[in-house]
Amino acid sequence: MPAGPLRPADEGRHAASAAERWSFSLGRVGIDSSLVVHVTLVAAEQRASFAAAVRLEPDYAVVLVAADLPMPRRGLELRGPGIWADHNVEEPLERWSLGLEAFGVGVEVGSDVDLDVLLAASGTPELRGDRAPLGWDLEWTTTAPPERVGPDGYRVECRVEGELLTGAGARELDGPGERSHHW
Repeated sequence: MPAGPLRPADEGRHAASAAERWSFSLGRVGIDSSLVVHVTLVAAEQRASFAAAVRLEPDYAVVLVAADLPMPRRGLELRGPGIWADHNVEEPLERWSLGLEAFGVGVEVGSDVDLDVLLAASGTPELRGDRAPLGWDLEWTTTAPPERVGPDGYRVECRVEGELLTGAGARELDGPGERSHHW
């Protein structure tokens, strides 16, 4: 049962939540996505995790997983060895900005591989690759009304715009995407 209309405060952290997750994607969630980002806060363990995958070529992606980051005091700025990631609500229910400076692992993957499945397999010995610099300055701007997903979550269709930085240089991104939040 939905818990009523979304409020601007729903975009931020929920102190009473044991675990909370924000997800961002460029492209449709699933095989069509070319970028996925997940930020998870686990209050009981005072830790955060960051996971991202970017498809740079049909058969090549960069994967980045930082599972044991310190819990940020406020907001969603995450720091750890080899990673700085920031996630900001610029205009509640309208626009988010994401920044990243990090190193991931560049891997050969099939063009039919779902990036979320790739992230789930990122801790397995089969996933091997080369160290790859990765960064971005991206915005997710709401293009449709938010939809409730259960009593403690929502998803929003968005337009994703900005710059992706890799070892091959910078490239502009502009396309449909979505973001979601569950607590």
